[in-house]
Amino acid sequence: MHEKGFVKMKLLAYIGLAATMALLASPAVAEQSWDWLSLSGNGTSPNQSRMIQLSPGQTTNAPWVHGVWDEVPIYNVWSEDGGVTWNGPVPIPNPVLNYHPALNVPVDGHPWVCYWAQTGSTWNALFLGVWRNHSAPLDWYISAPMAGQDGGGSGVSAVLSATDGGPMVYAVTTVNAQDNSYLMFYAFDTLPGPQPYASAVLASTYHYLYDFHPTIDYTPGDIVHIAYQMPDGQIWYKTWTAPISPGQIRLHVPIPWAAAVQVTPNGMPGPNTNASIDADGQTVYCSWRGPHDQNDATGEIWRRFRFVWQTPPVWWPQATAEDLSNSPGIESDYPQCGTGTTTTWQEEYVLPTSHTEVYAAFPGSPPVKISSSPGFNNMWPQNAVRNPVLPEPYAINCYTLWTQQDLLNQYHHRTYYKLYKYIPMAAGGLEYPTYLKAELGESLPSPYCLARTGYRTYGEMRVDFGESRLVYELPYLDPSHSYVAECILFNGEQTAITQRIEAGGVLMGRVTLKPGSCDTLRVTLPRAAYRDTRARVEVVRESGPFACLANTVKVYERFDSRGGDGAQAGPAELGRLDISVTPNPFSSRCVLKCGAGLPAGATARVYDANGCLVRNLAVHREATGGSFVSWDGADEAGWQVPSGVFYCRIGTDGHAVSAKVVRR
Repeated sequence: MHEKGFVKMKLLAYIGLAATMALLASPAVAEQSWDWLSLSGNGTSPNQSRMIQLSPGQTTNAPWVHGVWDEVPIYNVWSEDGGVTWNGPVPIPNPVLNYHPALNVPVDGHPWVCYWAQTGSTWNALFLGVWRNHSAPLDWYISAPMAGQDGGGSGVSAVLSATDGGPMVYAVTTVNAQDNSYLMFYAFDTLPGPQPYASAVLASTYHYLYDFHPTIDYTPGDIVHIAYQMPDGQIWYKTWTAPISPGQIRLHVPIPWAAAVQVTPNGMPGPNTNASIDADGQTVYCSWRGPHDQNDATGEIWRRFRFVWQTPPVWWPQATAEDLSNSPGIESDYPQCGTGTTTTWQEEYVLPTSHTEVYAAFPGSPPVKISSSPGFNNMWPQNAVRNPVLPEPYAINCYTLWTQQDLLNQYHHRTYYKLYKYIPMAAGGLEYPTYLKAELGESLPSPYCLARTGYRTYGEMRVDFGESRLVYELPYLDPSHSYVAECILFNGEQTAITQRIEAGGVLMGRVTLKPGSCDTLRVTLPRAAYRDTRARVEVVRESGPFACLANTVKVYERFDSRGGDGAQAGPAELGRLDISVTPNPFSSRCVLKCGAGLPAGATARVYDANGCLVRNLAVHREATGGSFVSWDGADEAGWQVPSGVFYCRIGTDGHAVSAKVVRR
C-alpha cells in the first residue's frame, strides 16, 4: 500500500468509532502539585523513563496512578482514584544517591522501580526495588542486578514482561567504561538474584560519556522494541526476530536480535534526539525531537509507526514523518508516547513571559496545551494514557506528570500532576455508537485489519479475502465486560468455501458456504482474547479459494450474565430473552414477539447491515406479560427500505436482544 493510504488508515484508526465527529477537549478532571526543593535533580526526568503508569486491567473507575521522582532519596506517590486523593510520599529505602528511576506497575498494583544508585565504593550500580505490600509502605524488596558495574549513571528505560507470575525486567541504558560508551540491554529476574540473566551490547561509540538515550517497550509475545540516538544524528531501532519467553531467558536461550533499522526518514537532517517508543497492540510508535527542515534547527516533535507483523521493519509514513508540534519557529523537545492516540512534550511559549508549557497531540486536533503556568518552565512531561473502551462514551484519559521550574528561583521546582480528559463528541448531537464497526471490502483496509490478500465486490456485497487467513485486531474492549462479534459471511465464487473463525486462539465456529450463499455468525469473544482491551480475530481458510468476510464486522457489548466464554450466539440470539419474527423473510409487515421479562422503558430500533439506524419502533405490552413490535418496512422518513438483511434490537441499555429480519 502506498504512503498516503497508510496515513489515511491511521487517521481512521484514531477516529475509531464514528465517521463524522467534532473533537472537543474538556478541562482537567483532577489536578495536584507538590513543592519539590530539588537537591540532585528535578521532579521528573527526561522522556526515556516512565514515571507514571496505570496498572494493567484497570480500565474503569479507579485506575492506579503512581509517581516516582528523581530525588535523594527516590519517593513514591500514588493514587487509587485517578488523582483525586493521593498517598505518600514514601521514600524507597536504599543507598545515599539515587538517580533516573523507571517505573512499572503489574496487575497487582505493586510498583517495580529500576534505577541507578551509589553505594559506598560502588558507583552507579543498577538497582531493582519491588513494593511487596501496599498495606506496609516501607515493605520494599531491593536487589542490585548490576552491582559493581563500571560507569553508567545515564537514564534507564525499563519494562516488565507480560508473563504472569514472576516476570522479567527488560532494561536499556548507557554504560560508559574504558573511554567508550555502550548501549546495553539487560533482562533480569524480579526474583532474588545478584546478576542479570541476559545482556547484550546493542551499539557502541568511541565518544566517551555519550548518552544513547534509549527507550524500550514490548508487544504481546514479549518482543521488545528499542529506540535510541546515535552520534550520526539519527534515531535507530532494534527488536527481536521472534518471541522469547522469560522462561527461555532463565534457561539462557540466546535472544534473536534483528539488525538495526533507522527510524528517522532518509534525508532528515540531524540532530535527532530524545526518542520515546510505545507499543500498543500490534503497532509500535516512536516520537523524537528533530529539526524542522534543512534551514531551521529549531526542534519539532516528529512521530512514525510500524506494524509488528511487517518484516523486515518498515516505518510509516515512509517518505517523511508526522509533525505534531505547533510551529517551526518554536523549540519543542522531550516527547513521550502514550499509545498511538496521544503524545506529550514541552514547547516554548512566549507570552506573557518566555517559558515552556506542556502540550499533547490527540487524534484529529491541533496540539492541546495541558499546562498553563507562565511563571514556570513546564518540563519533562511523563504520561500514562487510557484509550476508550466499549460501551463507555469515547474519551481519552491522559494522566500527566511534569516539573515546574520557578522562573525567579531555578532551584525551586514543583512536581505537577494533571488528568486531562479528551472527549470526541458526535457531530450534530447524534447518539455516539455503542458498538465497534469495521468496514470490509474497501480498497483501503479497515484500520482494524492486520492481514488480508485483497478485496472483491459481488454486486452490493463487499468482501475482504485472504489466500490463507484474514486477521483483525478489535480495540476499545474492557476486560471486565463481555462482547459479541458479528461476522457476515458471503461466498460469491463458484465453489464452496469452508473456514473457521478464531479469537485469541480459541475456535469460535466453523462454517461452510455454498456458492452464492450468505450467513451471519455471532460469537461471544472469550475473555482471553481481550485481556489488554484488544481482541485478535482470525478467519482461516480450510477449503475453497480463500477465507472471506463481507461488508462489516461489528462488536457489541453482551448484556446477559454469561461471560465471554467463546460460545456461538447464533443468528437470532444476543441475550437471554426469547424473540421470534413472523413472517421472516417478510414482504410488507413483520411482527417481533418477546417473552415475559422485557424491562420497563424498553425501546426497539431497526438497523441495516451496515449498522445505520433505520427506524425507531414502539414496544407494545400484552396482557400475558409478553411484548411485541410491528414493522411495516419503512424508515424514519416513511420510505420503504429495499430488500436485504436488517437487525431489530429490543431492550434497554443494560439488557437487550437482537434478531435478524430479512426483507424480500
